[in-house]
Amino acid sequence: PSRSIKLRREVPVKLYEVTHEFIGRLGNAVRWLEKSDPSTACLVELLLLTGLRIGEALSLQWSDVDFSTRQITLRRTKTGTVRHVPISGDCLTLLAQRIEMTADFSRDGWVFSSSRSNSHMTRPVRPWKQACQAVGLPLALRFHDLRHIFASLCVKEGIPLFTVQGLLGHSSIKMTSRYAALASEDLLKASCRLSITLGSGMRAAQ
Repeated sequence: PSRSIKLRREVPVKLYEVTHEFIGRLGNAVRWLEKSDPSTACLVELLLLTGLRIGEALSLQWSDVDFSTRQITLRRTKTGTVRHVPISGDCLTLLAQRIEMTADFSRDGWVFSSSRSNSHMTRPVRPWKQACQAVGLPLALRFHDLRHIFASLCVKEGIPLFTVQGLLGHSSIKMTSRYAALASEDLLKASCRLSITLGSGMRAAQ
């Protein structure tokens, strides 16, 4: 009965080249937002530090954040399963600062509460685009791209794809394998460096 149903074409993910300059511009964007929209600045930094999906971050409540075990519990995930995200030292500092920024802090409150309603804030696309324009980042850079940047940095730092899969909450390693090319590039560079060192040593021994 499903023979006539056509599968949706998977849209290729655009992976930005994560260079030192690119990371510097992201830092500049966060600092630009800190002056005009501190909540969005905190949101962007949290996405970069954890690889969370934008929907997962916005739906976070303080009861989901465990400072003692240093983990965030995600109850509303894309796969429908509860998962836990580790809190790094920088992320711990960021969340502590966020508590200080929250005037009506409570354990049942939203980490990113809305100033217009009792719910969480909506996607602050406008201030993000303004920040991108101000610091020279691509205007097409989405919040979800910050998740890809997190994954790309993990791979470039030599973290195994299986571990990256766990950090991202991918249901299949196939979804994480899109970053394998980044690892291959670094392996090639390492192999070339080894060849140069080996060649120099062998010539010196002659």
